[in-house]
Amino acid sequence: MANADYSQAAMVLALIGALSFIVAAVLGFIALASIESIGAVSGIPASLMGGALMMVAIISVVCGIVVLVGALMIKNPAKRQTASILVLVFGVIGFLGGGGIILTGTILSVIAGILGLISKS
Repeated sequence: MANADYSQAAMVLALIGALSFIVAAVLGFIALASIESIGAVSGIPASLMGGALMMVAIISVVCGIVVLVGALMIKNPAKRQTASILVLVFGVIGFLGGGGIILTGTILSVIAGILGLISKS
């Protein structure tokens, strides 16, 4: 089992993680539009809530795109280590963007990064 090729599993998990980050970002932008149209929420100004939500959504979409690119690079043995590190690092950074949908993006990206790193070349 030490010489097993986990690159296919790593790629699939990273793709699902990237999709989770991107869906979370889209939902964040939808929520942002809702908050901006409502105004103040529970005494918190809409501009403050909107700014925080915008930051979270931007982090999520950037991490989703980088994890997606890393997932597509994992199948290439020459780029596997670099891609796995990208997926791992941006999966953890994506935690700041909400972690995808219920932390799914972060968890799957971390698992995919580790599988990519231990996969045989």
